[in-house]
Amino acid sequence: TLTETILSRHSQVYAAGELNDLTRVYGLRTQGLEMGFPKPFEAITAEEFRRATASYLDRVRKLAPDSPRITDKMPVNYVMLGLIWATMPGARVIYTKRNPMDVCLSNFTRLFERSQAHSYDLQELGRVYAAHARIMDHWGSVLPDDAFLTLPYDELVEDTEGWTRKMLEHCALEWEAACLSSHEAKRRVRTASILQVREKIYTTSREKWRRYADELEPLRAQLLAAGVVAD
Repeated sequence: TLTETILSRHSQVYAAGELNDLTRVYGLRTQGLEMGFPKPFEAITAEEFRRATASYLDRVRKLAPDSPRITDKMPVNYVMLGLIWATMPGARVIYTKRNPMDVCLSNFTRLFERSQAHSYDLQELGRVYAAHARIMDHWGSVLPDDAFLTLPYDELVEDTEGWTRKMLEHCALEWEAACLSSHEAKRRVRTASILQVREKIYTTSREKWRRYADELEPLRAQLLAAGVVAD
């Protein structure tokens, strides 16, 4: 949410938030049956891909017809990054990467509006994060450098201007100083980070998990076993 809010301050960017449109148009539905990604694509044709992509772009453009860049930060999009790039090679991915323990702690302490069952159990949360990390490592290794940018959260909050410049360059956008005033954004935020993004960028959330190290040991053990964190 912080990354998107920084970008939203640019005059050429519309922040659309978390959209369900990609999963809808790529349907994850074959012959009337719900199927998990990527199973439906065994039967989809090239023409169906084109229609689905055109449908997504049409839906998104209607949100901001005059905006050259529109962001879609739905978390589940990470599963489909290869598909997104293959069908929309002009898309630019920004992966905000944070300390795994801090990410999982943030998830564990939130009661999400929609069920995120894995966030209620520390070991399961660790397994899901480890799977996520493997997938993101894969996308980072196979997608072109100009399509995929890893944005370290801890570095972003320390050097906001430097990383904001890198983000804008990645998106082929000119520098605008307003991006450094993310806390002044007036747009509606519907995620759990609504209060944080109204404040000036701060560093106090870094290594927050250490305050609860004993309680989080089952999570840390899981992430250590998966090689996601170091001992």
